[in-house]
Amino acid sequence: MPRISYKEISRKNFLNSVSRIYFLYGKDKYIIKECKEILLSKLLGENQNNLDLLKLDGENLDLDKLTMSMDMYPISGDLKCILINNIDVEILNSGDLKKLNKIVENVPEFSTIIICQTFCEVNEKKSSKWKKFLSLILESGYIIDCSINLEKELESKIISIAGDKNKIIGRENADLILKKCGRNLDLISSELDKLCSFESEEEIGKDSIEKIVCGNLEYNIFEICKFILSGNSQAAYNCLEKLFLFKEEPILILSIISSTYVDMYRFKVCCDFGISENEISGIFDYKGKEYKIRSAKYNSSNISLNNIKRSIDILLRADEEMKTTTINPRVIIDVAVIKLINLVNKNG
Repeated sequence: MPRISYKEISRKNFLNSVSRIYFLYGKDKYIIKECKEILLSKLLGENQNNLDLLKLDGENLDLDKLTMSMDMYPISGDLKCILINNIDVEILNSGDLKKLNKIVENVPEFSTIIICQTFCEVNEKKSSKWKKFLSLILESGYIIDCSINLEKELESKIISIAGDKNKIIGRENADLILKKCGRNLDLISSELDKLCSFESEEEIGKDSIEKIVCGNLEYNIFEICKFILSGNSQAAYNCLEKLFLFKEEPILILSIISSTYVDMYRFKVCCDFGISENEISGIFDYKGKEYKIRSAKYNSSNISLNNIKRSIDILLRADEEMKTTTINPRVIIDVAVIKLINLVNKNG
C-alpha cells in the first residue's frame, strides 16, 4: 500500500477497506494526534473506551502481550484496534526486532494496529532496521506523513482550527499568529483557545491577537530588528528589555539577530542576480519559513548591501566578545544594537 499525506485520512472513502496497520509520523505532533483521533473515530465509532481498543507504550512494549492481544477476537464489534505510541526499532535487539517484524507481517483481519510516532525519530535512510520495518508495513498498511511543509498550509490549518472553535480568522491574521507562535501547532491551538475566549466578535481581529498571543523568541527578535532598521532605538530597547526580563539567553538573542541580517544579505544578493523569491526559498531551504523571506524583503528596503555587510561584521565581533571575554553579555548586545542603529541613521 502507498505512503500518503495526512490530508488523505479525512477523505470520505479513505477507510472503505480497513488496513491491518497505520504508521503515523512527521514533524507536526498536533497533526499526528489529530490523525490518530480521526482513525479511531472511523474505525471504532463511538466505542473508543471499550475492550476492543488497547493502548500500549512503545518504549516499554511487551511483544508477547501485543501478539496475544492482536490474536484475540473483538468483543463488542467487528474490529480490535491496538494503539502503540512511539516504537523505536533502532534500540531493539535482533530477537525482538525479528518478533516485531513477524507481528507486522501477520496482523489478523479482525485487528488493526495504529503506531503514532510523536517524538521518536524515524530515519530509514540511515537505518536498515527502520527501512526493513517500514517496508513490511507498506505490504499491508499505510505510512502517513503528518508534516505540513508550506506556510500557506499552516495558515489554512490555523483558519480551520479557529473554525472548529466557532470563530473566523482571515489569512492575514492567521499569518500574524504563525509569525508570533512559530510552526508549533500545539502552541497555536492553545493560543487560539485563549483568543476565542477573549474575542467577543465572530471574527478574530488583529488587536486581539496583539493583546493575547504571546510571541515566541524569534518573533520578538524580528520586531527588534524591524525597529533597529527603522532607526527606532526606544522601541528596539523596549523589546530587548522584555526579552531580558523573561531571562532569554543572550547568545540566542544575538544568534537570531545575526540570522535576520544573514537573511537580508541573501535576499539582496539574490535580487541583484535576478533570482525570484520562490527560487530563494529553494536555494536556502526556507520551505515552511517563507515569512523569513518576506521579512528580509521588508527590512532590507531601508539598508544598503554594504551596510548589511558592516552590520554582520558588528554582530560577529559581538559574538566573539560574548564567547571570549568576561564582559556582561547584556552590555555586549546593547552596544551592538547601538552600533546597528547608528549605521542605519547615518548611512541607510
